[in-house]
Amino acid sequence: MSVQRIARRYATALLNTAIESNQDETVERDLVTFLEIAHGSADLRALLRSPVIEGWRKKNILDEILKGRVSDLTLGFFELAVMKGRMGYYRDIIAAFQDLYDKHRNMIRVDVTSAVALDDAARDKVKAAVAKRTGKTVIPTYHVDPAVLGGVSVRIGDTVLDGTLRHQLEDLREQLMTGSAPSPSLN
Repeated sequence: MSVQRIARRYATALLNTAIESNQDETVERDLVTFLEIAHGSADLRALLRSPVIEGWRKKNILDEILKGRVSDLTLGFFELAVMKGRMGYYRDIIAAFQDLYDKHRNMIRVDVTSAVALDDAARDKVKAAVAKRTGKTVIPTYHVDPAVLGGVSVRIGDTVLDGTLRHQLEDLREQLMTGSAPSPSLN
């Protein structure tokens, strides 16, 4: 069975259980907390991937690390995943959970890139435009990249809405190279 399929099954089971117990928001926050912990610890990541360390040892170590930091439901899920030998797929499982959670909550995550940091008014304008286009609650992540020169690029899943000056200049260059650029009027 593929990793994506395994991850989707585990994520679906976790989300369904979380919804039934009215803990879906808590579990989503717990998973973000876990990602932050794992990101900051190369030892923990190595432990989770190790085929040599027994499941019960991994479970005990995870219990020590996570007790009091995540809900009992999330901790129980991680314990199950460890004992079933699936905790090495934690990133895939969490990504699948977040995707399912977002769909359940009618939310969409987008990446917004601009040449300079956007002020609150500009951020609100971008969020409103994406919300209008998608009909969903927007969860943006903002990035600054001076190479875009100006404007904004918004990535929604596999789709990129590129309104950057850099993109416009690239389009103009391509038109000039192919001879398809409009000729200037002399009025």
